[in-house]
Amino acid sequence: MLDGTLAAIQSSYGTDTVRLRVEGGDAAWRGLEGVQLVRDLGQCQEVRFAGDPQDLLKTLAARTRVHLFEVAKPSLHDIFIRIAAPPPEEVKHA
Repeated sequence: MLDGTLAAIQSSYGTDTVRLRVEGGDAAWRGLEGVQLVRDLGQCQEVRFAGDPQDLLKTLAARTRVHLFEVAKPSLHDIFIRIAAPPPEEVKHA
């Protein structure tokens, strides 16, 4: 259950969502540590990144030209998916 204003709810889920557009497309950020989820929005991609978005920007800028980089609040849909998703399975070691 969520309670509060839209801004308060979005703020409580952090700043781990980045909208970006880079030269060379997804090859620039594919395989980067910390990239958890990518959605193609047509003109840009929305990336959920575990870590400091500034570190992601530095890494991308070293690899290619960055045309758009915006730290965004997660959408209500994204927040709902995070809440409703089943918890990750524990890794069992033999």
